[in-house]
Amino acid sequence: MELVNQIIEKLEERLEGRFPLHDVVHPETGEIIVQKGSRIDSQSAIAIENKGINRVIIEVEGKNVVVFSNNMVSPKEYAGVDLYDITHEKVRKNILDEILEEAAGDVDEIKKLAGLDYIGRAKSILSLFLTDFSEAEVDSCVRGAYETGFSSEKVAPVETIENGVHILELFKGPTCAFKDMALQILPRLLTVSSGKAAPGTKIVILVATSGDTGKAALEGFKDVENTQILVFYPSDGVSPMQKLQMCTQEGNNVAVSAIEGNFDDAQSGVKRIFTDKAISAKLAENSMAFSSANSINWGRLCPQIVYYFSAYCDLLAKGEIKAGDEINVVVPTGNFGN
Repeated sequence: MELVNQIIEKLEERLEGRFPLHDVVHPETGEIIVQKGSRIDSQSAIAIENKGINRVIIEVEGKNVVVFSNNMVSPKEYAGVDLYDITHEKVRKNILDEILEEAAGDVDEIKKLAGLDYIGRAKSILSLFLTDFSEAEVDSCVRGAYETGFSSEKVAPVETIENGVHILELFKGPTCAFKDMALQILPRLLTVSSGKAAPGTKIVILVATSGDTGKAALEGFKDVENTQILVFYPSDGVSPMQKLQMCTQEGNNVAVSAIEGNFDDAQSGVKRIFTDKAISAKLAENSMAFSSANSINWGRLCPQIVYYFSAYCDLLAKGEIKAGDEINVVVPTGNFGN
């Protein structure tokens, strides 16, 4: 199925949105991918032709993928025809060759990452997403986040529990929460981004927390230039240790507020503030703008991609797996921030 999905993505790229694959479905199952021997009824075939696109079927791993081309025969001819009989071998081969070449390139890239430390891996991976950041800006953000403040120079080491079972340790940051992995770099990403998109604007960070995010965000944003951060937590919904961590936080730009209710109440309150046009207008008048350090922020999610790749690379470097091997990852999701 993974190969089938890759072919669908590749074909959608070629079509450049002219005819999304999800617009045509199997008339009975509603799936794009149909079993060998399935039939497309005449009404579906005519509907396809009315969009001005002809159909062609590609067989992959015993299944057929419905794809499109402007230089094939009329789809009316496919009504009631066994899909296996109209497989277009040349198209299938060209697409498969292209996919396999790209896959081989991906494996080579993973091998290169395995030879780097966490900072090198983070720079390589984040650069793929932060396309409007210069190489120097990515380097500065990554080094500022991970060179100091973590108790392990590996940042997120992989330890072996037993043969075939390993643990990715994400508690080496300054607050011992996995959220340090993102919240140590988020302020740096935000500072660079705001300098590009809204120079001269102070960013006001609003955070709802059930404990870990609040302290990690406060620690990450403390004394960061042109930012202020306000964390809301349920007064009876965090541990005594977490409350002390937040209420004793150092920094000239930090504030903490307890609310009556639970975490969902805090989160809902923050979302209402974000969508209040009057408050946003008042901030704009004073050259300020809201942002979030919760996991709705792409700057929170993007850095977390790195440690999944890094864990794979560590296993590869240790000889536990070979490049291209599949692994299972078990994630303790909690509130689904990970």
